[in-house]
Amino acid sequence: YSTYLREQINRSDLQDAVVFLEPVADIEPAYRAADVFLMSSRLDPQPNVGIDAVTTGLPTVCFAGACGTGEVLVTDPETRSLVVPHLDVEAAAREICRLAKDTELRKSIGRAVERVGRSAYDAENYAAQIDAWGCESAAALSSVDLETLRFSGAIEPELALPPQSSLPKSASLEQIVLLQSTVVGTSRDQVANIYLRRAVPGFHPQAYAVAHSQECGQGGENPTAHWLRRGRPEGPWSHPVFSPNNLPTGSQKALRIALHAHFYYPDLAPELLERLKVNRTTCDLFVSTDTEAKAEMLRRDLAEHSGLVTVRVMPNLGRDIGPMLTGFREEITHGAYDLWGHVHGKKCASTDSAVGDAWRKFLWDNLIGDKHPMLDIAVRAFASDPKLGLVFAEDPHLVGWDANRKKAETLAERMGLSLKLPDFFDFPLGTMFWFRPFALRRLFELGLNWGDYPEEPLPYDGSLLHAIERIVPFVTTAEAYGFATLRAPHSNW
Repeated sequence: YSTYLREQINRSDLQDAVVFLEPVADIEPAYRAADVFLMSSRLDPQPNVGIDAVTTGLPTVCFAGACGTGEVLVTDPETRSLVVPHLDVEAAAREICRLAKDTELRKSIGRAVERVGRSAYDAENYAAQIDAWGCESAAALSSVDLETLRFSGAIEPELALPPQSSLPKSASLEQIVLLQSTVVGTSRDQVANIYLRRAVPGFHPQAYAVAHSQECGQGGENPTAHWLRRGRPEGPWSHPVFSPNNLPTGSQKALRIALHAHFYYPDLAPELLERLKVNRTTCDLFVSTDTEAKAEMLRRDLAEHSGLVTVRVMPNLGRDIGPMLTGFREEITHGAYDLWGHVHGKKCASTDSAVGDAWRKFLWDNLIGDKHPMLDIAVRAFASDPKLGLVFAEDPHLVGWDANRKKAETLAERMGLSLKLPDFFDFPLGTMFWFRPFALRRLFELGLNWGDYPEEPLPYDGSLLHAIERIVPFVTTAEAYGFATLRAPHSNW
């Protein structure tokens, strides 16, 4: 990042005015040597340097609405002048010059800044307040709800708790579930609620709470406990979950099966092949990638697959969705196969790579198999129920629309979906699933071409692809098909 900044400084001919110091182990001498600190942050909610500067008593000039430091300084009459209008660089310069010219003013404001800062950033009081809120929430937990959860035996620790997490000594699993619900409730701000997880397979507590708002509203009964007490009634808040411990029942009909796999990272193809071998089911493979060199690598690595293998080079557009909806549209919709799967070699190159690996492993564990033949179970579920149209992994996270609702509503209108999109719902997180082609016919009938997909790099959220990911279950139900999920034991993320 310093390279980009240095290039802009050179372009602006500011080499003699701006100096970047080398990294140091102790930054305190820099604070003591400075007269004024300019916080140029525009997005950071509370930079550490802001806490350091104000608690040191260093007059800190910052922009309104750009950082938490500004919110602290603007509350006191003696420090309010340090907070200038949003991104008004000229106003910031005037304030710096005013302080530079008046030593006594600078010292006076410095003392006020330290007073305000030490009051706002008192770690001991901060921790005590959080502890008090936690104790209040714990004390408010319903003993009836707690007993319901304890005696139901329905809560699965692998769903309710993140991987490698352990319960605090002072709380039970059931208490943690109740506390999560109390803190998050039915908030629509799902991005901030990544730690809220489902506790019971096949049940969405927020969707249930909205449908039973009189009993499960703010301060009311816990939705999971309420649902259990009422005998687990079915509704849009629940769906079937199949696993090695809960196999589909019913007559078995032979199905013709194909799997579309998109590999931007072709080195993951051998892993998929090994997982397919866990199953007795044989499927034909339709593989997409973006270069001929990768295609040759895929043909070589997949040569031992027992079924047909078709590898095709496609534009690097639409991630994995474009190759399915556009690249293999004819193969999927012409009726040669009863059942299709869609997976991809997911990696998170833009974030922690371990996250992408864990997510892919979880989805492939549940949809294809590793220790358990999950593809066999998926096929058995479809064969047992002709009205089952979609199957995806039972994800513990309760993710919502995020920034994708408007785009999803536009897609729904284009496809003639008359239903009102709910606030809380389940969908194939990660866009990997098994489906009957007719169940998703409206998606394919959109006729998306390569020019409809956004170019790379895609935003983290809010693109057409994120909207398609979320609307898949609603397309399925619009065709009078249902959906179910797969759960591989001891698979979690």
